[in-house]
Amino acid sequence: MEDGRTAQREIRKVAEREWHQTRILSAALEVFAKRGYGKTSMQEVAETAGFSVGHIYSVIGKKESLFDEVLFRGGTDLENALRHRVEQLSDKPAIERLDALFDEILVFFDESPQLFQLFLSGAGEGSVEIGTQFSDRVRGVRRCIHEHVQSLLEEAQADHDVAPLDPVDMTVACLQIVNSFLSQWALAGYSPRARGKTETMRRIIWHGLSLQSEQPD
Repeated sequence: MEDGRTAQREIRKVAEREWHQTRILSAALEVFAKRGYGKTSMQEVAETAGFSVGHIYSVIGKKESLFDEVLFRGGTDLENALRHRVEQLSDKPAIERLDALFDEILVFFDESPQLFQLFLSGAGEGSVEIGTQFSDRVRGVRRCIHEHVQSLLEEAQADHDVAPLDPVDMTVACLQIVNSFLSQWALAGYSPRARGKTETMRRIIWHGLSLQSEQPD
């Protein structure tokens, strides 16, 4: 009986620690996105999370560890979301998968604006001052997005569904539009908060870059 109670206590401890960790990381993401790495203080993260600085050190570690974990989890979530969306449409033409990918990128960053600040808008760039592993994580997320888009553009070109231009240049141009659109969207205070509200952005990509003559269904 005592063994059972001990096991239950351990389970509760693990669950409580995970909850604290999630709360701390959520607060850290908010502060890092707002301040950038260099200007973020552990005290502000602690106040935002509702814990002491000492507790954050015991649960996650120093500021560097906190930032690294925020970048790692955010990057993993994005990569999984993109991979899952493309795999869902694996039997569809590349042009449809590409359109769905743009939609997923826009929706993901609309629902996670702090991650947009860190990964695409430049707030994470301050990480280079303390070590390459942080800037490498930021670049890794950008590279993941770039590779997904370029791969599908190349497939769509092989299907003669997009213009026969340099796929690298086309990828850069498409993602620059996405970046600018999300930045201005945030500055203006707009937020679709729902899948399917990104049609305007996708139309700009398709028609503005003349990738194809008609908008995908």
